[in-house]
Amino acid sequence: MFNIFDLEVAPFEIVQQMQKLQDWTIGDIARRIRKLGLITPTASYQLDLLQELSMFDVDLRTEVQRILGLTESRITDLYTEAIQSKFIYDKAAFLAHGIPFVPFEKNHFMHRMVDNIITQTQGDMKNITQSMGFATKQAGITVFKPPAQFYQNQMDLATMKVATGVSTLDQAIKQSVREMVNSGLRTVDYSTGHNDRVDVAARRSVFSGLRNLTNNQSEYNASIINSTVFEISWHGGFRPSHAWGGRRFDTTGQLYPKENDLYARFTSPEGKIGTLEDYNCYHIKYSVFPDTPQVFTDHQLDQMNNDEQKIRVFEGKAFDQYQARQQQRAIERAMRMSRSRIAGYEGGGLSAEDIAEAKILYRQQRRLYKEFSVAMELPTEFNRIYTGLVSG
Repeated sequence: MFNIFDLEVAPFEIVQQMQKLQDWTIGDIARRIRKLGLITPTASYQLDLLQELSMFDVDLRTEVQRILGLTESRITDLYTEAIQSKFIYDKAAFLAHGIPFVPFEKNHFMHRMVDNIITQTQGDMKNITQSMGFATKQAGITVFKPPAQFYQNQMDLATMKVATGVSTLDQAIKQSVREMVNSGLRTVDYSTGHNDRVDVAARRSVFSGLRNLTNNQSEYNASIINSTVFEISWHGGFRPSHAWGGRRFDTTGQLYPKENDLYARFTSPEGKIGTLEDYNCYHIKYSVFPDTPQVFTDHQLDQMNNDEQKIRVFEGKAFDQYQARQQQRAIERAMRMSRSRIAGYEGGGLSAEDIAEAKILYRQQRRLYKEFSVAMELPTEFNRIYTGLVSG
């Protein structure tokens, strides 16, 4: 059964599919540069490049459709599991207060809500895959290029470098892989120019859908049970301005502080006031019966929050729990980049020595990740890193 406390973890499977798509694209482009890299006659090169571009486009579309099929199925399961979670739709609590309980199967409101959010999220996934590319620097300006255009530009550049003796084919492939890894496969909003890595965009879409689902359900529950009281979930590693996790607020301010008053009561040391609407916030609110006890007492929450401030030291640097989580995520990002680099090197047919060197760096990062996590008393989360395309 879906546990809404694991809201951060829920999108992982979909994020991993997008990471697989990224690594596949990097490896495939590198492979095709290798394939055409030894062609020197201009006429033959242009003809073969056009044919290769067409094949690349077909192969990429096929891979995208495969990934979309997997993600759309998982999105449906994920949201259905979430809406039936006891956490947001507790049959026992309803019956204990003499309020009729309508099971999910017969609740038309919930079905419409779930179907609408599923449709929206699946549409987001399609939009992400239809506007992909790599961001590169040209004369100090970041330029977004769709995969086929990036491939053609890199192929032209590699051919010119090799033909003029500026670099070897292996060096040219390395440079191309470096640019792709540093950028990451990205999705762009052409109306604003804003772009994100595809895995980040996919995670945000699913996460937002789940947040909307749970918060809409909480508002719906509040209207049914005629309650103005909401409780906010608690999780470790929260940002300093979110120390209100686990507390309650009352929209009338009678039994508990009003929502904004609760936020203001837990202002961060630097004076920032955080809210449930902050970017990347994993907290959610849920409607509760005023006479039911909190999940955690105020005393327990104070103790838990104090524990979050405990300082742990690694290689001479001090971290509280929030800082440790941020550093752990940074190491995870570096590891994902290394795995993408390995996928590119392997796809581009680089030497065993080059691939071994890239894998050594990855293993060093992996060891650092484990040692840091142990020192910070944090669980390792290798599912954030593995895509299944690279061994180790």
